[in-house]
Amino acid sequence: MNNTTRIHPDTIHDVMLSTAGHPTKRRNLSMIHEVCREREKLGSQDFSLKSVGEAVEARGGPKVKALWNPQSADYRKLIESWQAYVGAPALRELAKSSTVNVVTQNIPDPATRIVVEKLMKERNNLRSEVNILKAQTKFVIDKRPKVATPTVSVANGEMTLEIASGPKLNTLEREAIEHAISPEFWRTEGWVSEKNGRVVKDLGEGRTRTVFKPGFVNALRKILDTK
Repeated sequence: MNNTTRIHPDTIHDVMLSTAGHPTKRRNLSMIHEVCREREKLGSQDFSLKSVGEAVEARGGPKVKALWNPQSADYRKLIESWQAYVGAPALRELAKSSTVNVVTQNIPDPATRIVVEKLMKERNNLRSEVNILKAQTKFVIDKRPKVATPTVSVANGEMTLEIASGPKLNTLEREAIEHAISPEFWRTEGWVSEKNGRVVKDLGEGRTRTVFKPGFVNALRKILDTK
């Protein structure tokens, strides 16, 4: 008995596109999907790799013989989902050897099988990332002053995170900033600092003019606090 499914191949196509990293693979998937859609509309039951592959190749897609390669597994699964949807004879698939395929090959519904395979691959990728982090037995945070961008290095099971510090001011630069936000200088210029760090000039009669935007004074004080 042929495997059949009520899940539309559009769902499978969308799932595969979401995991296809290369633009060429996304283009090929969409091309195969469109060829199969046209065959379904015409009432065709011929969804063999050869027939679909010839139509795809004619449109500039992958060669027919390439559909039997291990790298074309997703292309075959997409065609298989159309076969199951229209009730066409199933593909004679290549041997499956990966752990994911061994677990999912007994799921009768091909559409469900493809979705489960995607979830298992995502789980395996996350597990690998966690294992890499667990292998680091010691974390060192290096807060020594550095001008470069923060970097992470791993060696001998030890992870080191180097954090860049703020700018280092010389005496002349520090004095210039201190003068810029000193009350004496502001009184001379008729400036007033507001709570939000904005500096305004008092024009009288309740009117003011913005000299420096909000956050200006706060930013300069943070720079002065940097050692």
